[in-house]
Amino acid sequence: MNLNIKRRKYLNIIWLLLFAVLIGLSVQPYYTPSGNNHIDKVLHFIGYAAISFLPVIFFKARRKVYWSEAFIIFTAFATEGAQHFMPTRTASFGDLVANLIGVTAGIFIAYIFKKILIRT
Repeated sequence: MNLNIKRRKYLNIIWLLLFAVLIGLSVQPYYTPSGNNHIDKVLHFIGYAAISFLPVIFFKARRKVYWSEAFIIFTAFATEGAQHFMPTRTASFGDLVANLIGVTAGIFIAYIFKKILIRT
């Protein structure tokens, strides 16, 4: 897959914006959708899957993909750890698991997507 430089630039901007939104939501005062249906776990999964998907797609060098994904995993741990020290938030092992499963799913889906695009 050969993305031109301009398209890569836009994908980088989109990725950085998604990342900033994800971190911003992680450190804002506690908010959870009403009800006890664990929708927050679904949102953690979707957010981390989205930011894990893009590096696989737009980086050619595997080293860049590995470092990007390692940074995302570090961020998953760091944001949950930081919430332990916030008076209005609580760290959650379930959220961390949802984050990590989201990272794994995003990477897996991106590699499948990349293989399909290369075939066509």
